[in-house]
Amino acid sequence: MLTNWLLKRKARRYKQTFEKVHLYPYPVRVAETDYYYIEYLRSKQPVGYAVFSRHEENTLDAAAAHKQLYPFYHAAGFIKEEARMRAGIQLDLFRKPLAVMEETDQPDLQPGYRLINHLLKVQLKYKQVYDEFQQVLAELEDSGRPIEPDDIEKAVQTAAELEVLQFDMVDSLSRETKTLREWIAIMNRLDLWEKLKRANQVFYQQLVQNESVMRDEAKKMQVVKHDRREKMIQQNADKLRSRMKRSFQDEEKELRYP
Repeated sequence: MLTNWLLKRKARRYKQTFEKVHLYPYPVRVAETDYYYIEYLRSKQPVGYAVFSRHEENTLDAAAAHKQLYPFYHAAGFIKEEARMRAGIQLDLFRKPLAVMEETDQPDLQPGYRLINHLLKVQLKYKQVYDEFQQVLAELEDSGRPIEPDDIEKAVQTAAELEVLQFDMVDSLSRETKTLREWIAIMNRLDLWEKLKRANQVFYQQLVQNESVMRDEAKKMQVVKHDRREKMIQQNADKLRSRMKRSFQDEEKELRYP
């Protein structure tokens, strides 16, 4: 694409030895000019940044564009790096054991059923939120339009909601590993364990074995907690904005152009 070639040619003027140029695909439009976000990478780590247009850059307009490009791409980066694999967890890992339990009427299985059903609901919501943001990216790709304020807000809200959902999953598992361990024992006692696929068995055995890992991960997650999920998401979105505002100031110091 001619636009990409022109932008990368301009960006290479500010490239240092052993660095690679990464051009982010979607621009921000300021004063009828599209500005693109550039990262300079060394050993796959960002070491510098720049904002370019196809035409002569206005310094103030480029700075205004940078303030919009930064939160969008940093939130989008979190979603890509942290959420892609988690969103791809197979739903059958939850649905199959639920279906097996629904074939029998055993009160002892109810605690395990409730936990796995909750995990399924969280995973379904996680996948939905992740997929909705992928639709935003696809629409930007197909339309060729620049990033708009609604896209930035969607990226931040998505990152915050995925973090809250991940905490829900990890926290539930860390608090209820005993429930899961007892559920496996009851499933074995009732000769239901062998009705599960091998992938299901391994999945739940690993969850039980990783109890301490889950507990540590839940403690390390810097999530603002609230009884109402919507409020919790909003508070974590605000926290993400504050964190990015501070890190943006650091990135400004590494801005090579303009």
